[in-house]
Amino acid sequence: LRTLRIPLVWFSVVLIAVVSLATTAYGHERRAVGPYRFVVGFLTEPAFEGLKNGVDLRVLQADPEAPVEGLQDTLQVEVTHVSSTVRKNLKLRTIYRDAGHYTADLIPTAPGQYRFRFFGNIQELAVQETFDSKSGGGQFDDVESSVDLQFPVRLPEIREMANALRGA
Repeated sequence: LRTLRIPLVWFSVVLIAVVSLATTAYGHERRAVGPYRFVVGFLTEPAFEGLKNGVDLRVLQADPEAPVEGLQDTLQVEVTHVSSTVRKNLKLRTIYRDAGHYTADLIPTAPGQYRFRFFGNIQELAVQETFDSKSGGGQFDDVESSVDLQFPVRLPEIREMANALRGA
């Protein structure tokens, strides 16, 4: 009976570690913003051009750690494709049944560096925070080309079709 207890304890420890690691957002940047903690990245990483994705934002009170709700009404995000300087403001929405977790849906249509600028208020705190993807020094992934994922036929990229139409 004792010989079964030790492997069972180790199995439990490993299972807890795997579950906790699986729920941690890798490829995201964590930053203190006043009395809050922001965790920011793409909703799906790695991010690929032409595939549905979103800005991923989790906001927690730093002490005691607790999710901050209701920010879809007071915060927005400006998304910038850095090399083209094209930017767009997006509204945040809540992630169903996940308090303090927000997204802004988007389909990135060009690879490269992206910048997320959150602005608005959390209660009395004015928020103006900018997060850059990896090639800009940040901690979340840049958007990658989807060419290597396409099978069995490679489709032209949206930007390639747009350039061809402009040239015609």
